Amino acid sequence: ARSTTNALYTGGSGTNTLVFSYTVRTGDANLDLNYASTGALTIGEGGAIVDAAGNQGVLTLPGLGSEGSLGVNKNLLIQGFEMPKLGVFNNTYFNFNLYTRLENLNTGSTERQIEVGGINLAMVYDETYYLSQNPDVAAGIQFGLFNTGFEHFAQFGWQESRSPSALYDERYYLSQNPDIGRAVALGVVNSGLQHFLLHGHKEGRNFSPLFNQQDYLTNNSDVSDAVAKGVFGSAFEHYVEFGALEGRGPSLSLYNDGYYLQQNPDVAAAVANGTIRSGLDHFISYGQGEGRAASPLFNEASYLALNSDVQGAVQAGGFASGFKHYIEYGRAEGRAVFG
Repeated sequence: ARSTTNALYTGGSGTNTLVFSYTVRTGDANLDLNYASTGALTIGEGGAIVDAAGNQGVLTLPGLGSEGSLGVNKNLLIQGFEMPKLGVFNNTYFNFNLYTRLENLNTGSTERQIEVGGINLAMVYDETYYLSQNPDVAAGIQFGLFNTGFEHFAQFGWQESRSPSALYDERYYLSQNPDIGRAVALGVVNSGLQHFLLHGHKEGRNFSPLFNQQDYLTNNSDVSDAVAKGVFGSAFEHYVEFGALEGRGPSLSLYNDGYYLQQNPDVAAAVANGTIRSGLDHFISYGQGEGRAASPLFNEASYLALNSDVQGAVQAGGFASGFKHYIEYGRAEGRAVFG
């Protein structure tokens, strides 16, 4: 990643505002765009900056980090990477609650507690996946129609057969449940996903080759008992709300709190004595920058070694970690994590 480049004068003569243009290129990264030094403003041969009275303009810029500087006056984040691409996801997910924490989004707790059929939609929804699979929704965000892809999914997407994450496979669900396929064809339900959320998960139907509800209950007798007593509506409900983060198989979530605490006893001790609230809090504030693994599905050192442009962007401050890049872009780009 390039740490500095030139912004060229493009217009503004005769006004009190001069316009400089800079095109972000692949690999450019900066957490808070600023000029390189107080002498960064230079005039080419034959040029001049003067006021209406003919007085020469002062070319010395305010000190870096001082009042009036670009970095203080504006908060410009540069991340020179393409929008997620369509259809290259692997079999992992990163739910919306985790995403809002990682990105520090203020979406409001009410939005993240929308339930359909007892399933918290935020726990099955993956923002990067959804936007990469639905470019029309991504465009809607750019035009200000939605704040997040999740907003669209919660209002419309779950009834339109739009998969929320790699967890759910519409074709698989309909192929395994021909009665639901007929119901969709007749218009009794809008989609397999709608049926699964409202009824199918409670009926023990499987939604993907990645997860088998009966196997999950067999391998977790405590969950089986809880489902039998009505504490949870299904094995799937327990998995997405608790099991995935507890490290219960299958391993699909890119953040696994049970794994993180097991691999980092110092963090586990800090959580136990109340120094820090959770493993996730530690990972977001410290662990990701220290290269600690969020789950067995991702390795920071390996990812950076395999993706030198990302390594450069992290070093330049464009991303807090390779993990953050992977969540936002790398998965959709099909980038390798392990060599």
